[in-house]
Amino acid sequence: MRQLPILLLFSLLVLVLSCKNSDVAPKSTPAAPTATDMDPPPAAPTTPPPAAMDPPPEPAPLVLPPIDRSCTSKADCTVASTPQLENGVCCLGCPSFPAARTWAEAVVRLCDQYNARTGAACCPKVKCSDVPDVDCVQGECRFQK
Repeated sequence: MRQLPILLLFSLLVLVLSCKNSDVAPKSTPAAPTATDMDPPPAAPTTPPPAAMDPPPEPAPLVLPPIDRSCTSKADCTVASTPQLENGVCCLGCPSFPAARTWAEAVVRLCDQYNARTGAACCPKVKCSDVPDVDCVQGECRFQK
């Protein structure tokens, strides 16, 4: 029985001496927080939620470049159509006038981008009659005669 208090005192002394490490905090002690750690995070900008009954915002208008008919060869020309907005969907009708192929491709891209922004559905199918061939005449796309 007498050895138990001595053994306990010796264990306590070993424990105290093993924790003393010349002014260096033990590895399990976290570093003291710095001033920047204590700063609150920046507040996120808050925008009020839309009211439940507000209608969706109107899509941006479809803006088309002026028709370009310039060409250097027949391959530069095509028969194009002007897109129309039908129930919020940008749709290309039947080709009806000569235009530069680059202009017609740009208009198709603009129409596709418009529909992608608005999440629009598909355009109605249309039946078009045959269109005349086009040619590059004096630097301008024209219907062949």
